[in-house]
Amino acid sequence: MKLVLFFIAILLTNSGLAQSSSGWRGIIPLYSSRSEARLILGEPKEEGKYSDLFRLSDVKVDIIYAPGPCKGPIPGWNVKSGTVLTILVIPMRKTFFDESNLPVDFIKGPVNDDLSVEYTSIEKGIRYTVSEFGDLGTIYYMPSKRDSDLRCDNEEATPAKTMAGRR
Repeated sequence: MKLVLFFIAILLTNSGLAQSSSGWRGIIPLYSSRSEARLILGEPKEEGKYSDLFRLSDVKVDIIYAPGPCKGPIPGWNVKSGTVLTILVIPMRKTFFDESNLPVDFIKGPVNDDLSVEYTSIEKGIRYTVSEFGDLGTIYYMPSKRDSDLRCDNEEATPAKTMAGRR
């Protein structure tokens, strides 16, 4: 019985806005494809050459895809064309962000020009942007530390440096 409750708790935890380093709603940076993202999210509202914008009932989702190995708007990743590079999730409802619930591997950044603050975990490949009022602004899923083996040989940037400034 305890085992069943444990698995139910895991399922409930993974159904929310933010999820673990395994990506968002089953879409995983550097592992999922454009066709897999569309299978999960449906047809995009807007489509770019290497991006899709989805509008769901509770969030907007912007996904950037690789044009090919070691190429694209977010270079440095040795993955095939059409592979998810990043996922930006924007909640449609105000959601209060509780910093005290974050695991210890999240690093709090400095206050940005717009008075927001970013909390980043390179281990998990996730970044939260929080407004000055404590509202969750964006959730950004990116390659995690464990993905370093997919780095292009000629790239010296870390995932944090590569993703810096992209929101």
